[in-house]
Amino acid sequence: MSADLDKMVDQAAVDRWAELSGDFNALHVDPVAAARSRYGGTILHGHLSLAWLMERAMAELGPEWVRRGELSGLRFRRPLRPDVRYRVVARPVDGALALEVLLPDGEPGVRAVARLR
Repeated sequence: MSADLDKMVDQAAVDRWAELSGDFNALHVDPVAAARSRYGGTILHGHLSLAWLMERAMAELGPEWVRRGELSGLRFRRPLRPDVRYRVVARPVDGALALEVLLPDGEPGVRAVARLR
C-alpha cells in the first residue's frame, strides 16, 4: 500500500476550484452566507474530495485505474472544511479498495470503494 495522502486547502483554493468547476454555490464560496447555513461556514466541493479519492486510487491501482477504474458506494458522511488537515486512506477489501477521507478526529468524512473492472 502507498503512503496515506495528507490534504488541506484554504478558502482561496476552494474559490479557485469553484472557478475551475463552475460551481459557485454560496456554501463553498460565500463565508457570510455559509455561516448562516446548517454548516456554520464554508465547505469543500464534493467533487474536490472526490478528486482526492481518485488520486489515492491511482496511487494504489496505477495507470490501469484510468482505463478500467470504477468507484462505487460514494458517501459524503460529514462536511469537509477549508483549513483543516485531512488524511486520504485506502485499505484492501474483497478485491477492491475501501477509500476514505478522514477528519482530524479519525472519523470518515467521505467514503467510496474503488476497483478495476
